[in-house]
Amino acid sequence: MTRVVSILLFITLIARISDGQVPQPAPSRSQEVSGDLSQPAAEKILVIKYLNMMGEKLHFFFTLEDNVDRGYPRAYRTQLTPDFNISTIDEVMEFIDRELQNYRVVRSSRRPSVIHIIAKDLPKDGYLLDQPVTAEYKGRLQFFVDYLGNTFDGVLKSPKSGLIGDPAGDLQTEIDVKLEKMTVRDTLTEVVPLGEYRPFLWQFEARTKDGSTEYIAIFMGRRPAPPKFVSEPTIID
Repeated sequence: MTRVVSILLFITLIARISDGQVPQPAPSRSQEVSGDLSQPAAEKILVIKYLNMMGEKLHFFFTLEDNVDRGYPRAYRTQLTPDFNISTIDEVMEFIDRELQNYRVVRSSRRPSVIHIIAKDLPKDGYLLDQPVTAEYKGRLQFFVDYLGNTFDGVLKSPKSGLIGDPAGDLQTEIDVKLEKMTVRDTLTEVVPLGEYRPFLWQFEARTKDGSTEYIAIFMGRRPAPPKFVSEPTIID
């Protein structure tokens, strides 16, 4: 019986870690007495990792709009010194806005739990994600990007393929939506089932080559399904 319980606890721990819920050590007695529960000075980490961690902690979501450099959005290589003592979405926005000089941070007016991280050197006039669009669509979520792309002469696309480990888009989630006169940004955000998603909802990439620019949008994917347990685990020696 003890072995069965231990195995179930181990499986549960692995599932939590895979979902980003890494258990933290309990505070020492001296910390409890002094009230000092702050974490030790942290080294720099990637901004995407920080936003994922804080999104899990504070229950918010984020999107990324960026130019591509050497095959990836530039934010993928951007680091910061994390502040884990932040306790509100507004504080996260202020912190990111201060730390990332080349990006602006905007909160979604339609879904206040979503913040948009937008590169400042993306186009100002006629920018694709600021354009209004009306959509009526039923199908897989990632293919919704191509549906929208048809409205803009194919300049907006899903990724054709990715390198090993790259996100290929959400090909699992099915949606049935009818939206009128929203910006493309709001439309991409509105169709995501937030309760089933990790903090990172979608990214929008501007890829420029030989003087022409194409835009790629990728839905980053749902949370993994929880592990399925049998009612009476069988232990084999």
